[in-house]
Amino acid sequence: MRILGVDDDVFNYVVSHMRDFEDTPSRILRRLLGIERPGPRVKRRGGPRKARKPIYRRNELTTAIDLAGWLPFDVQRYLYLLASVEHLRRKDFRNILSIRGRTRIYFARTESEIEASGTATQPRLITGTTFWALTNIPTREKERILRSVLTMLDFEEEAMLAAREYLVRGRIPTATV
Repeated sequence: MRILGVDDDVFNYVVSHMRDFEDTPSRILRRLLGIERPGPRVKRRGGPRKARKPIYRRNELTTAIDLAGWLPFDVQRYLYLLASVEHLRRKDFRNILSIRGRTRIYFARTESEIEASGTATQPRLITGTTFWALTNIPTREKERILRSVLTMLDFEEEAMLAAREYLVRGRIPTATV
């Protein structure tokens, strides 16, 4: 293996074509350039792979997660999940405004409300809604807040677990049949 330096824009282009966490820069470049892996090909025994089934029972939130494209950052996945939850529970979604930290406001109707609750809050608009979310928090804290939101809006435990997996790993795991 050799190290190759590339400009930032080239690196960003390669990273933008990442499909999952296991995708290495080498794999991405091979795919983009149409280069086959060197060496003999190993034939798989036993025919085609078995179908995979979801570990989590299907529900409205897992369906929304399946529709999501690849989002490389936890902030993007967090905002996507919140937007999906708002779409599914639009009538009661305003109740999340009561979820707060000791000093910080996690959700608000305006960006300035969140900014006033602390420094470096990085509020972002939840896409497709009129709500803002604080995003400058660790992933663990995002998990805890998301669980509070889902509990408040009466989602099943299966939906909460699937949302957590998606937030942390970027996908919902599947198991072989």
